[in-house]
Amino acid sequence: MSNWQKRSVAVFLVFMLMVGAYPGLLAKGGTAHAAPEDFAGGDGTSEDPFRIASAEQLSGIRNHPDSHFVLINDIDMSAYLASSAWVPIGDSALPFTGELDGQNFKISNFMFDRRGVDAPAGLFGVISTSGHIRNLVIEDAVVVARNQTGILAGTADGAVIDRVEVAGSVAGENAVGGLIGYLGVGSVVSNSRASGYVEGIGGELVGGEKVGGVGGLVGTNSTGTVEDSHASSTVKGTSEVGGLVGWNTSIVVRSHSTGDVAGVSEVGGLVGANEDNGTIMNSSASGDVTGERDLGGLAGINQDGADIAVSHATGNVVGNVAGDVVGTKYVGGLVGANVDATLSTSYASGNVNGDEYTGGLVGLIEGSTITNSYATGKVTGSLYTGGFAGAALLNSELSNNRATGDVNGSLIAGGLVGLSNKGNISYSYASGHATGQLDVGGLVGELEDAVVSGSFAVGNVEGCNDIGGLVGDSDDALVTNSYATGAVTGIADATVCIYSAYGDSIGGLVGDNKNSTIENSFAIGRVTGLVSVGGLAGINEDGVITRSYYDMETSGQSDTNGQGLTSEEMKDGSNYEGWNFDNTLWAIQWPHHNGYPYLSTIQAFITYVGNGTDHGSEQYRSYSYHFESQVDILEKSADWTKGGYLFQGWNTAADGSGETLQPQDTVTLTRDKVLYAIWRQSAPPQPQPQLSDNANLSVLTVTSADEELALTPTFAAGTTSYQVETKADEVTIKAIPSDANASVSINKVNLAGSKTIALDEGSNEFEIAVRAESGTVKIYKLSIQRLPESEELPPEEPACTFRDIKGHWAESLICEALHIGIVEGPSETTFQPQKYITRVEFAAMLLRTLEIESAPAGSELTFIDRDQIPAWATDLISTAQENGILQGYPDQTLRPMQMVNRSEMVVMMARALNWDLEPGDTSFADDAEIPAWAKGYVQGAAEKELVTGRDGNRFSPVHPATRAEATTLLLRLWHFLETDTN
Repeated sequence: MSNWQKRSVAVFLVFMLMVGAYPGLLAKGGTAHAAPEDFAGGDGTSEDPFRIASAEQLSGIRNHPDSHFVLINDIDMSAYLASSAWVPIGDSALPFTGELDGQNFKISNFMFDRRGVDAPAGLFGVISTSGHIRNLVIEDAVVVARNQTGILAGTADGAVIDRVEVAGSVAGENAVGGLIGYLGVGSVVSNSRASGYVEGIGGELVGGEKVGGVGGLVGTNSTGTVEDSHASSTVKGTSEVGGLVGWNTSIVVRSHSTGDVAGVSEVGGLVGANEDNGTIMNSSASGDVTGERDLGGLAGINQDGADIAVSHATGNVVGNVAGDVVGTKYVGGLVGANVDATLSTSYASGNVNGDEYTGGLVGLIEGSTITNSYATGKVTGSLYTGGFAGAALLNSELSNNRATGDVNGSLIAGGLVGLSNKGNISYSYASGHATGQLDVGGLVGELEDAVVSGSFAVGNVEGCNDIGGLVGDSDDALVTNSYATGAVTGIADATVCIYSAYGDSIGGLVGDNKNSTIENSFAIGRVTGLVSVGGLAGINEDGVITRSYYDMETSGQSDTNGQGLTSEEMKDGSNYEGWNFDNTLWAIQWPHHNGYPYLSTIQAFITYVGNGTDHGSEQYRSYSYHFESQVDILEKSADWTKGGYLFQGWNTAADGSGETLQPQDTVTLTRDKVLYAIWRQSAPPQPQPQLSDNANLSVLTVTSADEELALTPTFAAGTTSYQVETKADEVTIKAIPSDANASVSINKVNLAGSKTIALDEGSNEFEIAVRAESGTVKIYKLSIQRLPESEELPPEEPACTFRDIKGHWAESLICEALHIGIVEGPSETTFQPQKYITRVEFAAMLLRTLEIESAPAGSELTFIDRDQIPAWATDLISTAQENGILQGYPDQTLRPMQMVNRSEMVVMMARALNWDLEPGDTSFADDAEIPAWAKGYVQGAAEKELVTGRDGNRFSPVHPATRAEATTLLLRLWHFLETDTN
């Protein structure tokens, strides 16, 4: 096991320990099963399904696994799970084959621990043929088990899951998913969602066979279909880890994921491993991805007959910002490694950063076909780096692809592909700049026993040795019907060129042409270097160059590796011996491409013509686009002017009789277009009405109960800052502009004459803005200080209006705590006494009990999960930390929203009071279950009669504390402190 795997397992075990304190996870009690008469109605048929209104009735489904059920209200599982351990409904021997319609009601606080049983686990264990779950919401869930684990179900075989939404945390080993662990035998998941946190191992081998992945929605999709679904969970595992599906050998369609994904290998933003004829179609991912190898923004690996089509990834593949993928080997913006598989009509738009085999779309391509796809992000790597693919090997076919991002790689880097070995690249192009040291090309870094045809590169290329505008190093290869236009620079600096000679073998098209052929190709870029520098090829070693040309004027070269022509000659088709400019492959037509040849099979130009501008000669600008792409029409250049005329848009005819297009119109470019500027003679200037700049106020008063309050200083139109003092709780502000056409607003709300405003005690700041007719704005500042009353009446005790505590064992205690100010309810009528309390909520109650005021945080909180801290609690947590109430965990997390158990609650209280630790056993019957670090505090609290045991004198140390239990403890503490003070 690698060190990374050991760390992953360690983190996994810490997560297991953490969730071990959630409600019901360690409960050993039996499960209550409902009899038919215990349901809220119905007879279990499709016409009259059993009606479920409680947790007990939900559990009763197991007794009728082939019946029909409906939820008729929300169900909170917390009270039920406090006394009964959940057993999943249905197993491999007796699966659930009935139907449950949740009617969009919620099941909440569903939590259990099944690590001791290696069987499918979830709300359902196994849902089998004809099983159907729909219109259900499960939230605040925590599910911990082993293999085939999910919040809804561990396994679905032949089942239909439709419109189910889950939220919570899931931890397991293999085949672990936010919704379903294992999806097989024709099962369908549709229109469903999962959010929260999923963690497992994934990819483990049992008897030489993989046993499952880890996914935000589904762990393993073996023979099922995932469609129209979404996951936003954070997902962690070892291998086969995906934002939506961990391991897919079936179908994923019209689905997407947005959560972050971390693993070691085969890690993808959507799918970790897409294998064995698996299909991904019309799907996308945008989350961060981290790991070591086989990492992709969409899929970590796509292999063995698998297919990806019409899909995309938009995240940056560069590290620690939104949408990142971080890795070292086989890293791609869309797919990490594509082996013996197909990929088509897909794209990646994020930046990519890796070490070996790093590509804007795919890190490694092997024995595969990739068509009609593109990458736009910047790519950075070390060995084998490409704007589209790091390397394409073993008869891979790349056709109609493109890359537009810049590429930076030390060894073997290309604007499209770093290394192409025994394969074909056709009808493709790269437009980004390529930089490296050895074997760097505008299209391909190293072309080995491979072919480039009908392709081009336009980006600048810079490097030390074997540097070419199209191909850096061509060995036993063929370059045909291709061209390069970018500047090629051989770096002449030994301190930079640490891997090779410098300034050597620099060519406008090919740097080093060894035993290779160049035919029907050209280059026009500037070429500079020290040794073996050529306008077309830097060095031609036992190679063949036929019917290929370079521009002597633009390149600055005049060598014999290829035929040199002047710029004028390069723009005359008759000088290209044996070339056919009939638009079947090549075209040459001024003003497109500035008059040079271009590949009409994959290029289409829009050329904008000034059409009679003031410039001495005709102005034009020509832009190349991918054939059949969607193009936004551009604005005219700012320096294109025509005296006495106004620009009216573009037309396909110079006289305006053709098709008219406006800037920002979108066209599908199926052929070249020439667009002429259309000008209309401007009308003589008309006199404009003079608009007033007057933004003064003529009246500003503040009144209370019809009494005008004194402004300090006295109002004057030129004074813009005033103060007022009053004891009134509301005032009327009147502001009238000097110019009736001006408008007035107060704190960005329109003010028409006057406005009555309630005042807070202390300072109340107002900004009065006057906007003149001309648009001029003048700001007046008004500060109203509301003074306290000389005599304050004692505050009324809050009425105890909580309706949900009637008859509760803690009713009187909760009301007393409310009157004292220790607790609050979510609303005036609800307290939720049985809801489990979080760490931050208990800290807030404890601070109120100890009468410690929250102070603004002196410095930024350093916990790595500080983004999970509610905004209202930032200052509170800082105060609690300073007073020893809250402490972080060894992994630098605070876990503010984690539910606090009874042991932690007592320890937080004791530390706040600076109790000395009293080691030794407690008097509770379950003393052995109380953690050693808590025993002294628990016994001290018991001796002070602050805590008591539950049934059988059990302290239940790891059970989450309810709001009622926390209130009781803190009320006892308040009385204890009152007595102690007296």
